[in-house]
Amino acid sequence: MFYILPRYQRKGIGRQILSHVLSDVAPCRQCVKANILQWSGTLRFFTDQGFTVGSQTLRSAILEWSGHTEHSKTPEIINV
Repeated sequence: MFYILPRYQRKGIGRQILSHVLSDVAPCRQCVKANILQWSGTLRFFTDQGFTVGSQTLRSAILEWSGHTEHSKTPEIINV
């Protein structure tokens, strides 16, 4: 889990952190899940990074990113 303080948001810091995490897990064919609060405004941030909405409620959404292809083994799951 990570949170960027508001005064540091919109400076590319979160994108760099997430990019590092995704580049580490992609070769391992791991699925990354992010649980976000609907009111936090981060849905677009994650979907811009290739995450898809797995499920959602009025309060939260579970987003998924998978760096594997159709032909690779079933991915392991890690949470961000």
